[in-house]
Amino acid sequence: MTSISPFHWRRRVAMRDIDAFAVVWYGNYLQYCDEAATELLRAFDLAPASLPTFGVVPAVVRASCRYLAAARLDDEVDVRVQVRFERAARLDFSYEISRATDQTILAKIETTMVLLRQSGALVYLLPEPLRVRLQALLAAQHRSRP
Repeated sequence: MTSISPFHWRRRVAMRDIDAFAVVWYGNYLQYCDEAATELLRAFDLAPASLPTFGVVPAVVRASCRYLAAARLDDEVDVRVQVRFERAARLDFSYEISRATDQTILAKIETTMVLLRQSGALVYLLPEPLRVRLQALLAAQHRSRP
């Protein structure tokens, strides 16, 4: 099982990520978070692209970000993500993005993902295989806490 407290994803800032001032454009921090969350979910057989096989589709319904410092071209950034699952249809993600070289915290971000039926209706009871995988993710996260 993957050690995930918090789950860690590293990426390098590319030319496409920066703005005219040579810093990462603010919206790209959310993209970095999306990449990290996708890899976390994929580690537990829950890649967002596979969720329709369970009869659900994911939708991010909330995002908040506090920007603290800028990342620049060619910086390596670490994205740490933790997930909370308190209700059947809702996953809350917390992210911390930092510069790999000096661990300066660049941004703190939170998102909320809900699960919807194909029709768009909110899911209240998770399909059993999906519930089991989410519980495994949470158990691994809890076990790996320092």
